[in-house]
Parts: sequence; structure tokens; C-alpha cells
Amino acid sequence: MKLKLLLLYVVPAIVALLLSAAGFGLLHLVWKQIQVQDARRYLLQGYAYSREGEYEYALQNFNRAIRLSTTNSLAYYARGDAYFHLTNYDAAARDFSETVKLHPGNSGAVEFRAMCYTHKGDYARAIADFSHLIKSHYHVSMNYYRRGYTYGRENQWTNAIADYKQAVHLNSTNDAYYHALAYAYLHEQDPTNAVRNFNESLRLNPDNAEYLNNLAWFLAVYPDGKFRDGLSAVGLAEKACRLSDWRNQRFVDTLAAAYAETGDFTDALKYEKQALRMDGASDKEDKAEQSRLELYQRHQPYRESLKSDASEDSSE
Repeated sequence: MKLKLLLLYVVPAIVALLLSAAGFGLLHLVWKQIQVQDARRYLLQGYAYSREGEYEYALQNFNRAIRLSTTNSLAYYARGDAYFHLTNYDAAARDFSETVKLHPGNSGAVEFRAMCYTHKGDYARAIADFSHLIKSHYHVSMNYYRRGYTYGRENQWTNAIADYKQAVHLNSTNDAYYHALAYAYLHEQDPTNAVRNFNESLRLNPDNAEYLNNLAWFLAVYPDGKFRDGLSAVGLAEKACRLSDWRNQRFVDTLAAAYAETGDFTDALKYEKQALRMDGASDKEDKAEQSRLELYQRHQPYRESLKSDASEDSSE
């Protein structure tokens, strides 16, 4: 009798319970799959907005994707990239760190995180990340260059020069590497190597207006007369102005300094006044240009102090 009752009531109940549990598990799996698919859809929509430069809309979609799939490293990476383009470097660094946590082999996330740290002024962490990437053989020449830039921000110019030279050694056709090396040599008061690398950057990229302007400025205002060449500076500065359609205030200011170096103070005054009428300069730059104008009015050329800050181009 007991066996009969067990077969009639207890066993069916157990079977029903197991089937119910299995059904719940199946529903749970189906629901999770739907969430994954929705997350993928939002991720793809976010990518589309990012490609169009619509990073705010991209963020909305990446946020939804992450809410639906909190372990999706691609979504964190994509959201970090959107934050990076919106210059929210704190949020971007957090997302790239989460990407690395979920996918330790994602060197791209480490690279972007390092650039975030550089923008934030957290140079020690940036250098650590760039060093890790170099040891991992990831974009090695570029990350030597970026680490060199970061060393420069820390005024560690010997280290910066070493990194820039290594970047040049690994990729001798990248004009930006030579240009950055030139500036580092200037900070180390080595004008001979600075000029050599300025010229090499222009040999590789002769129509780069920034390069033309920066070499012109050096040739016009460097305190050691052995390195000044006013006529060459005028030619370089005029080309920079033409390439920029005469819209860059700094380039016109450089042309004025170049003419002053040649002794042509009529044109020096003409272009300095033109620079002062142009928009785009900070109050500090306007004040410096006004001081140069007064020098040219007294028929005196401008000479830059060796202690002045020269800022190198960033790769970010």
C-alpha cells in the first residue's frame, strides 16, 4: 500500500517539481539570451553613432548595452572611446580599466588609458602603461613616442630624447618623431641637433605648416646668433602663412619676428599689427605680441630666452 501511494502521489510530484525547475531554467536561459541580443543591438547602434561623431548618442546606447550585459568588455571599451572623444578622461580611464579587468589581453585599452592619464596630468601612471605596452611589443615606436612626450611633460628631457630616438630608430619615416626630438633637444639646449631634426621632419613632410612655422621661429629668435638666419626664417614663415590661408595668428607673429631679424622693421611692424588684430590668442600671447611690437618700433629684433617653454606637438 505504501509503495502504491508513493508511486501515485509522491513520484509524480517530484517529477512535476523537476520539470518546473527545468522550465524555469530554460526560461532564464532564453531571457539571458534576449538580453545579450539586445545588448549587442545597442552596442552596434552606439558604434554607428561613434562613426558619425555623435558621441553623446553613442554613450546612451553603450550605457544600455552595459546595463544589459555587465561583463561585455567590448561595450566598456567602446564607451571609454566615446568618453575619450568627449574629453571626459576620468570616465574614459575607468572604462578602459574595466576593459582590461574583463579582458587582460586588450592592449588597445591600456594604450588609451595611458593617453587618458597623460591628458589628466597623471604622468607616472601614463609612463607605467606606456612601458608595459613597449615590453609587450604593442605599437612600439608610437608608444616610445608617447612615453617620450609624457617624460617631456615631467621635464625629464634626457628620458624624452632617449625615447624619441628609439621611436626614430624603429620608424625612420615618421616626421612627427623627428619634430618632437627637435623640441626635446631645444630643451636640453642642443640647437645643433634641434635644427638637424627640424630639417628632417620637413624633408619628410615639407608642407606641414606647424613644422615650417616652428623652424622659422627658431631661426628668427634663437639667442645664439650662429643659428639665426632671418632670410630663411622669412621664407619658411611665409610658406606657413600661405598654407594656412593667413588665418593663423602665431604664424603671422613668426613672420614679423623673421622680418625683424633681417632688419626690415617696416614689414615686421606690418605683420605684428596684423597678428594683434587676429583672433585666437590668449591674453598672455597678446601681451607678448604687444611687447614685440614695441621692440620693432624701436628697431630691435626679438630674442627668446633659453629658459622659455617650448611645447612639443602631442600625438593624441
